[in-house]
Amino acid sequence: MTPRNIPAVTSPIGGRPAGLAIDRQDGLLRVSFAWRCFDHAVLLAAATCWVAIPPMLLLPTGNPIADTLALAASLPGLLLGYVALAGLLNSTTIEVGPDAIRVRHHPIPWPAPAPVPTARIVQIYAHARDVSLRWGALVRVWAALDDGAHVPLTWYLRADRAAWATFVEREIEKHLGITDHPVLCPACGYDVRATPHRCPECGHRPRSTATKRRRWAKAAASLLGRRGRAAETKPRR
Repeated sequence: MTPRNIPAVTSPIGGRPAGLAIDRQDGLLRVSFAWRCFDHAVLLAAATCWVAIPPMLLLPTGNPIADTLALAASLPGLLLGYVALAGLLNSTTIEVGPDAIRVRHHPIPWPAPAPVPTARIVQIYAHARDVSLRWGALVRVWAALDDGAHVPLTWYLRADRAAWATFVEREIEKHLGITDHPVLCPACGYDVRATPHRCPECGHRPRSTATKRRRWAKAAASLLGRRGRAAETKPRR
């Protein structure tokens, strides 16, 4: 399937797009690709400047407040540098076995989903989300499960690499013998390939999204409750 805003594979014979590595051995399918692009190098340069400039402007003076401010101002740059370095060095390997799909981002540690049981997968699809005029659409490959959950199998891919997403989707479906069909909302039957986090027809959210929201709400309510009790028990002067 090729949702809106995702161009089809450019090869006239449907071949493998450049940049993807495919390995089939002993009943396993392995798909690998590198993240790197020019934007990651620009991001790393910006992060380096971000980390270097605050200490230069706030030179160590022995004042703990000034030193703390310089360190705090550099922390976002360190985070940005980690993301940029991961983009330059990391690769994604998707291993499709008879029992589960396993995703690994390496060599720099990066969040990856838990193994996805193949028996529970009902559909593999690519989804594009418009981000900005600069970045265009970002594409991810998802697995739709029999309980309505949606699990991402790739990190965000630029629009110019959308052919990777459609190829990965097609290869996994072919390896698992999955027939390509729309991803339907379990509540109303609406096609939710373009909006996997929420059905635009009835408002139903997949289990994974709804569970995360409930956990955040419960944690926030618990924190507010503790603060309220602490304020009530605090002795008045």
